[in-house]
Amino acid sequence: MMQEKRQDCSFVLRAAVLEFYVTYRNQYFMDLTTLIRHWQLEPLPQEGGYYRRIYTHPDSFSSQNHGQREKQIGSAIYYLVTADTFSALHRVRGEELFFFLEGDSCLMLQLNEATGTVEEIRLGADTVRADIAGKWSRFAAVQSGVWQGLRLCAGGQYALFGVTVMPGFDWEDFELGARNDLIARFPTAAQQVVAFTHSVV
Repeated sequence: MMQEKRQDCSFVLRAAVLEFYVTYRNQYFMDLTTLIRHWQLEPLPQEGGYYRRIYTHPDSFSSQNHGQREKQIGSAIYYLVTADTFSALHRVRGEELFFFLEGDSCLMLQLNEATGTVEEIRLGADTVRADIAGKWSRFAAVQSGVWQGLRLCAGGQYALFGVTVMPGFDWEDFELGARNDLIARFPTAAQQVVAFTHSVV
């Protein structure tokens, strides 16, 4: 009897701690204004979402793939998507590495013109759920020149990522996708393209 009471008390205590954690997490992290202020983020032009550059490699090199321009070896940002924002389809002349840090699950869309492939990658915390094991990841790589977009799954509030770009990012390497143009190139992905673009042009 005493053992059962101890187990009951232990269960109640764990439930109370969990309730406190969830309440605190919701009050703090779900307050997006606080979150954006805490991470010192600002709106990301053209693409959407919020970001802050947190690292630029001190060394540079002359890149033939970038018109002989001097390029930093790499750079990194914090990147945030919310229920009201998303990463519109775009491409860069560099490889990008995405690391899920905090928040709700997301769907990444990749359109590869070289191979004609359309790929959806599920990123987020649902990696722990056994019923969808193997379908979720906390990491994704985007090859140079591949169209990519990222948005929250239904019901999500926010997701925070660390993103590394190699060579380092600059705006001359950025191209925002036009909806009609991408639908013409990837007609089987028309519905997805509409969901991952801001406008027709």
